[in-house]
Amino acid sequence: MHLPQNLTAIITGASTGIGRGLATTLATIYKARMVLTARSEHELTTLKQEVEKRGGEAIIYAADITTSGVTATLVKECIKNFGSLNLLVNNAGMAIPGRFDELSEEDWRKVMEVNFFSTLTLTQQALPELKAAKPAKIVNISSVAGKIAFPGSISYCASKFAMTALSEGLAAELASDDIQVITVCPGWVRTEFFEKNDVPLEKNPT
Repeated sequence: MHLPQNLTAIITGASTGIGRGLATTLATIYKARMVLTARSEHELTTLKQEVEKRGGEAIIYAADITTSGVTATLVKECIKNFGSLNLLVNNAGMAIPGRFDELSEEDWRKVMEVNFFSTLTLTQQALPELKAAKPAKIVNISSVAGKIAFPGSISYCASKFAMTALSEGLAAELASDDIQVITVCPGWVRTEFFEKNDVPLEKNPT
């Protein structure tokens, strides 16, 4: 995946796990200038320090990605501080473990808001800036659960299936605009995701 030095990016769910790893890697290799968002201001602050040690720049924005206006603010902050947007990484995700008959409609809507609708709305907000930038890429962090559904977590699976479909459809639609859309479907990854989402420890890879 070719990216320019000093690229500009937005990464959601950046404070831990895959998002944090991407931010530090982009800083190390590309000296990236990034808007980094997640809910934990403390973890974002330590990430900003790490990014700057590695030669990158970071604007941090602690917020719930589903709060009204947050996605628009992320794009505005990127353009105001860095002047362009080369890379959008939709990584924010959550789960509410439980079988179908154990979860409420509110539980389902919460999972869908974070895992699917935040990707949808942020991509809508970012698309004009991505079209103006060359090169431009969208990376959507879905899951193997977005390809294969399994019991006990079908709300998460359904949200990731939706994200995968959105991502793969966008890849076809945006090809003519010279915007690459990369869909990433990891299996189990050893991160803080399990603890944060009260997923049973026996499901956490060791």
